[in-house]
Formats: sequence, C-alpha cells, structure tokens
Amino acid sequence: LLGLAYARGIGSLFSIAGLLSACHKYCGLHWKSSLKYCYRPIIIAFLMYLVVSVVISGSDSIFIRLPAGIATGASFYIILVMFSWYISGKPEGLESTVVDKLRSLSGSA
Repeated sequence: LLGLAYARGIGSLFSIAGLLSACHKYCGLHWKSSLKYCYRPIIIAFLMYLVVSVVISGSDSIFIRLPAGIATGASFYIILVMFSWYISGKPEGLESTVVDKLRSLSGSA
C-alpha cells in the first residue's frame, strides 16, 4: 500500500510538470505564475502524507490502518486547506465556491 502511495506521488509530480508545460505552451502562462495557485495544496498534501504515515504506523492490522488513514487524511487535508485559504486572504477558487455552497445550503435548511 505504501508503494502505491509513493508511485501516486511521483506520478503526480510528473503530472504537475506536464500541466505547467502545457499551460505555458497553450496559454502563455509562465510556470511561476501557475505555481502561485498550486503551492498550497501541494504542501498540504505532503503534510497530510506525513500525518497519515504516523497514524497508520501505530497498528499492524490493515483493518485499523486503512480506515484510520482515510479518516485522518481526509479530515487533516480539508482542515488545512481551509485554514491556508483563510490565512492567505480567502482568494477566489474552489474553497470559496464550497463555502458559498455550504452557506446557501445551511440558509435553506
């Protein structure tokens, strides 16, 4: 399972490189300006990896490690993404769309 996570991580790095190259070639965006919008989720995903690694190393049972890793990773990632979005000045993006949608749902309930 850990090998799969490493493979996905390495694949994602190559995917980001290809995406940045395509953005520059087809849209004229320089990689530095593109990374300006990607650095927060990338850093947070790495932090999530570290936290999940610590959590799942506490048990030998896959039946405990898998649900604990999923629950920890998902909750940690969401909390950190929202926190980093808040401290970066709440820029327009997916986070603001989700917050607007949640507000509209809670107002209609």
